[in-house]
Amino acid sequence: MKYADFKSYLKVIGTNKTALPEDNVLKLLLSQALKEVAIDAEPLLLNTKVKDENIIKILEDGSYILAPVIPQNDDDLIIIDEELIYAVANTVLSKYCTPDLKKFYRDESNSVINSYKWNRFRAIEYS
Repeated sequence: MKYADFKSYLKVIGTNKTALPEDNVLKLLLSQALKEVAIDAEPLLLNTKVKDENIIKILEDGSYILAPVIPQNDDDLIIIDEELIYAVANTVLSKYCTPDLKKFYRDESNSVINSYKWNRFRAIEYS
C-alpha cells in the first residue's frame, strides 16, 4: 500500500475522526507500529536468511526479520504483508487516539496479527 493510501485509510478506520498528526509525527508513529507488528507477526516480506544491520528479530530457524523501511513520500510503498496493514493502521491509531479508544485499537491489531500467525501455521501444517 502506498503511504498516501495508508493516510487515507487511517482517516476511514479511525473512530474518533480527529485529524492525522503532522507528517513527520505520523512517520514516527508508523515506524514504531511497523516494528511492533513485524516483531509480533514475523511477516514473510521481511523474512530473510541474509544477516544485515537492519535485523529486529532472529527466528528459531536461523532466519531474520528485517526492520521495515519507512516511506519518505506519498508514493513510497509500505513494505509489509498486505494482510497486516490493518494491524499496522490500528497500532498507529492507538498511539495518538484518546485514552478510551487505545484498548480498542490494540485489540483490533492483535486480532489481525493472531489471525495472520494462525493462517501461516495452518499453511505450514497442511503443506
